[in-house]
Amino acid sequence: MAEKRRVKPEDLYELLSVGNPVFSPDGKRAAYVVTGISEEKNDYYSNIFVLDPETKQSFQWTHGKCRSHSPAWSPDGTRLAFVSNRNGDPQIYVMNTDGGEAKQVTDAEKGAANPVWSPDGKKNGLYGPRQTGGNRFEKGEEGGEGGKEKAGAP
Repeated sequence: MAEKRRVKPEDLYELLSVGNPVFSPDGKRAAYVVTGISEEKNDYYSNIFVLDPETKQSFQWTHGKCRSHSPAWSPDGTRLAFVSNRNGDPQIYVMNTDGGEAKQVTDAEKGAANPVWSPDGKKNGLYGPRQTGGNRFEKGEEGGEGGKEKAGAP
């Protein structure tokens, strides 16, 4: 049996927390967030993983020591929106679920949060006080393709 010892502050760098599970519309996959602490940056980082509950296999979909979180599936399950600070302020990114690099779809002056999709999946946007100064839906991306939308204060 291993000898017991007290927890040391540096042990925190070994801990990971799992949260924010979101099932795909067809229920065949679940996106979730794994958060840890970067010893080099002395800051939190998080990445998005996707689990196939049938095979019990998980795959990491985002990488790096930035914060990627708040996954939101498109209604048809072909795309995943999420928030990341990989390029500075938190912005919304969208990636195809069949592979490829995530694309930044917002350029909100104060950062973006809480990605949401229109019911038909043709638009995504953001909702919340951080970007808009109030709780309301703000501009988003048309058709899942195209350039960034400005989503700053009205």
